Amino acid sequence: MEQLHIVKCRRNTAKKKLILLDNTNFIIRQYKAYTNKLTYLKEISKQNDYKQAFKKCHHDTKKTWKLVNEIIAIKNKSQQNNKLFEDSACQKQCEDLNSFFSEVGKSLSTNIKPPPTTYRHFITHINPKNSLFLSPTDAYEIQLLIKNLKMKSNSSPNDIPSKFLKIASCIVSEWLSELFNKCMTTGEFPDSWKIAHITPIPKVHSPISSSEYKPTSVLPLLSKLFEKVLYHRVYSYLTEHNLIDKRQYGFRENHSTYLAITTIYD
Repeated sequence: MEQLHIVKCRRNTAKKKLILLDNTNFIIRQYKAYTNKLTYLKEISKQNDYKQAFKKCHHDTKKTWKLVNEIIAIKNKSQQNNKLFEDSACQKQCEDLNSFFSEVGKSLSTNIKPPPTTYRHFITHINPKNSLFLSPTDAYEIQLLIKNLKMKSNSSPNDIPSKFLKIASCIVSEWLSELFNKCMTTGEFPDSWKIAHITPIPKVHSPISSSEYKPTSVLPLLSKLFEKVLYHRVYSYLTEHNLIDKRQYGFRENHSTYLAITTIYD
């Protein structure tokens, strides 16, 4: 708090110099530097306050969820005013987009020709003894995954924001590890995690039909974390047993289209 006060005073001093003196580049840079540092220290101070608050109500579920609601600022659904659907024309457009996005995949799949071969053609060695085993996760792994989440990771309006997960990672990681392990042992994926928040993005400057929009899907953060847990296990198994073809350059770490082009030229 003392450091925060010092930086704030220095920022205010730089601001006065900007008003009283000429706006030299040095003073402008100094003012911006103190402003950025002040914003950073405020954010760190807020996170520390929340961490202390979570520690105090660690064993009280009611107080914990009350604090969660304060952080993510969930509003009562009865108080929400969705202006988009007040206009019948906008509502019809949303329904048209929803209908188009839900059917476009089926219509495109009918035009895809079946491949000349199967995946087994690319796997020359299969050992039935080496079966895939999904090892249990733990709180430490979940904390690392949460730590690597971007602070501004996209989430749906009713989803838990990444900011909250980062602040409360030391507490929720234990619960999430138990939940993810339960999903792996039972082979179930919660239905609520399958629901994506769709945002239509225009393909052209002034779209007039549903086909001139492309959908972007934002899945719940918990489903993304669980997918990362599964990804690490499946990918390590595939690489350990050389089940990924060496010509697979996309969606792989340390592989890119540049390597594919190099292979063609070589």
